[in-house]
Amino acid sequence: MEKAIEPGEDCDSEREALCQNIIEGCREMWDVYLDMAREWEPLDIEADRILDE
Repeated sequence: MEKAIEPGEDCDSEREALCQNIIEGCREMWDVYLDMAREWEPLDIEADRILDE
């Protein structure tokens, strides 16, 4: 875990690093989401078809 930023400490570089980590994490999760959506979409369509009958 990263150290806490003390009050009055110059935190621009810490904040920028945190923002970059968050952005990278979101990009990685987007890839995971797409993989899961591709896997589950045919099952969702089939379930909807069966329930509509």
